Amino acid sequence: MTEPQWQTLGKNIQLFHSFARMILTQEKLRSLTANEMEIISHIYLSKEHQTPLSISQATNMKKEAVSRSLKNLFNKKLLNKIKCPSDERSYYLIITPKGLLEMNKNYQILLKPYIFLKQELGEEPFYNLIQSIEKANSLFKLYKEMENIDEIL
Repeated sequence: MTEPQWQTLGKNIQLFHSFARMILTQEKLRSLTANEMEIISHIYLSKEHQTPLSISQATNMKKEAVSRSLKNLFNKKLLNKIKCPSDERSYYLIITPKGLLEMNKNYQILLKPYIFLKQELGEEPFYNLIQSIEKANSLFKLYKEMENIDEIL
């Protein structure tokens, strides 16, 4: 006899939560929050100048969360602002040398479990996992958009 679908899904959800908790335990070892890491990494990896608005749009973070995280990054002296020449009300974000060191330190802590996972799973299964996560993120984004449409109607 097979178990009802909701029980199977419930077990799968528990697996997702367990996986996420194991990854998130690394948070305690870092000096930057997940949002701060995402912002500083996005600036570092981006080929164009970044503004608070462009970061909010690229990372799907709310503007308030970006502002709060930027304030912390400025206070820690990990980021600087430079005025945008075309719009004096706007500014670009630049990582300071201290910011680069802090990002590096935090990434070493953050990447350890992923490197271990990749080594233990093997290249192809790890790549397949990442592809599945990317697809799931896209589907969840679509689901959220559809949910917002339902709320409007």
